[in-house]
Amino acid sequence: MILISIYMSVNLVQLVNLTGYKFMYVCLCNRITDKDIRRAATEGASSLGDLKSMLGVSSQCGSCAEVAQQVLFETYQVNPDLYYQVA
Repeated sequence: MILISIYMSVNLVQLVNLTGYKFMYVCLCNRITDKDIRRAATEGASSLGDLKSMLGVSSQCGSCAEVAQQVLFETYQVNPDLYYQVA
């Protein structure tokens, strides 16, 4: 729970640098990591609905929805070309 709280106030890139983690679980119910979400973005996911249908994100308890959207948003910020490929 502490890790998720830290994540909410610090963007993912900073969190990875601070903790040394190579990946982070975003959806515990379905064991989905930030890497899974980033991969889905490269495969065309552009919304939470896309993540839900492709990976099952937020299909159980829903508590991961905000963090999943943030990871997706950050993926497009880091690589804006992905956004234009999807759009």
